[in-house]
Amino acid sequence: MEPFEWRDFSRFVRVSRVATGWLVLWGTYFDLGTRTELSGSRLYAARAGVVERVGAAASEVTGRAALAEEAMVRCRHWFADQAA
Repeated sequence: MEPFEWRDFSRFVRVSRVATGWLVLWGTYFDLGTRTELSGSRLYAARAGVVERVGAAASEVTGRAALAEEAMVRCRHWFADQAA
C-alpha cells in the first residue's frame, strides 16, 4: 500500500501503514527536500483517528483551517481508494 502524503510547499503530513496500525508524521522539508524536520508523530491502531490527526497536523504546520480541511478530504479519498 502506497503511503498518503499531503504537501503545502515545504510542509507535509504523511500516513503509512505499519505492522501495528497507521503512522502519521508531519513536519517541514528544508534544503529543497533533502532534509526533513519532524514536528510530530502519532501511531493509531485503527483508522478511526487518522483523518482527524491529518487535519490537526496540517493545521499545526500551516496555521490555516482551509488547508487542514483539504488534507482531511484528500485523506478520506485515499482511504476510500485503498478499500476499493
